[in-house]
Amino acid sequence: MSDSLSGEAQLGCMEPELDLTLKMLKSGQIKMEVEISPAHLTQSHWFRFDIDQSYLPKLIRDCRKVLDKYPIKRNRSETE
Repeated sequence: MSDSLSGEAQLGCMEPELDLTLKMLKSGQIKMEVEISPAHLTQSHWFRFDIDQSYLPKLIRDCRKVLDKYPIKRNRSETE
């Protein structure tokens, strides 16, 4: 998205109750949608934010910093 200024990114989470999607609009704005639910069978909450595409490089850097500090841990069954 950052290079082409088009497309969509879905940031999947290990937790089924959390989902985040970024969609590039033709205007160059990004629509960020967050879905979260503490009880997915009975509740649903979502938020929408508009983000300028110029925020992407910092967002990418910050996400990489978080992953460097808190690397994803794999289950033993996934690595065998």
